[in-house]
Amino acid sequence: MFLLGVYYEDEARDVADYLKDAGMKVDIKTFTASNVETSYFLEGRMSELFAVLTEEDKQDYGRYLAALRKVLAEGAGEDDWSDRLADEIDPNREENREKLLDLLSEHSPKWKQAEQKSPGESNQSGEASPSEDADQAKEEAESRVIKTLVDVTNARSFAELALERNNFRWGEDGAALPDDPILRVRDESEDEEAPMSRTTTTFSVEPRAIIFVDEYYSVLVDELDDDFRDEYPTEYSRLNFLAKIVGSLEDGTQGKEDMDSFCERSQMKMEIKGNILELDASDAVEELARSMEKNGVIKVKGDRIKWKR
Repeated sequence: MFLLGVYYEDEARDVADYLKDAGMKVDIKTFTASNVETSYFLEGRMSELFAVLTEEDKQDYGRYLAALRKVLAEGAGEDDWSDRLADEIDPNREENREKLLDLLSEHSPKWKQAEQKSPGESNQSGEASPSEDADQAKEEAESRVIKTLVDVTNARSFAELALERNNFRWGEDGAALPDDPILRVRDESEDEEAPMSRTTTTFSVEPRAIIFVDEYYSVLVDELDDDFRDEYPTEYSRLNFLAKIVGSLEDGTQGKEDMDSFCERSQMKMEIKGNILELDASDAVEELARSMEKNGVIKVKGDRIKWKR
């Protein structure tokens, strides 16, 4: 069986349905996958931590902490503190989010008009063309909006850790962060030897599914729905390449032959306009032979092959 790929279970069922609709023989095997992820931090009292941070980081974290103190003092609760903090960091965040979606959209009227102009060429004076100016303006606008949205995300992450590490209790009268709170911030250097270095290691377990396809049925690749080709181009390419190899094996002598000559046809090299495609299934040729035998194409006895068609 040919291993097509590993998927989440829902996606595996979708892929398998496409393959079965094309007439392929498919097998799904489920298993439990695990993942270990380690994140690096610096942790300590604000007074200690700020002594080792860069000026830029101190300004950012100081701004996040001030915003958090403000929303807590204004009565933010467990259910709305995150959104209120985000609004404090960026009062125009919803507008900025919509701006980003508009900027990234291929159908944005503003940028579509710019794209319809003639290709960017500098004029005789060396100045940028209107289309070049539009492209640059678009990139700068995207950069500003993305930077703002990332800032909001960073503020939320910082505040969540600050509340957790200082054992903040929601609903308690007078609940507030201490004057010199414990802060835990990302450490991009990942230096475990640093005095305030800390790590968070997360172990997760999730269900997965493997899809196997009977090798011989790859010859039905042209029967696959066009949507499959668009949604799963990698899988389509693998099946297409495998189909070429199986097709080459089927083009052999329709009588008897030895395994060596059969194996030779599992190696192919094609060239189109200087682009070279090399296909090699020689190490798995016995598996391919078993698939073809199982489907009544050949009969294998030792190192001899007898064609049944």
